[in-house]
Amino acid sequence: MFNTLSKLNGHFLDKMYSSFLRVMDLKEARLVLEVSKGDSVHKKYKELMRINHPDTGGSSYITSKINEAYKLLKNSN
Repeated sequence: MFNTLSKLNGHFLDKMYSSFLRVMDLKEARLVLEVSKGDSVHKKYKELMRINHPDTGGSSYITSKINEAYKLLKNSN
């Protein structure tokens, strides 16, 4: 999902950002990290952070959503 964000135009990104829930639930967290039950949350988190981290040209907003999803899924176990 986030791997191609740098190639998208601003209008699409605004629409996508507004589609996030105000308070993330487990379903949205799994969508953000692209995992299902039983998948390695930590492994996918590290992969997405490597790609989307602001220090490597990624979005701080997307990074915050990845962090939020990771914390929620990590604490739900």
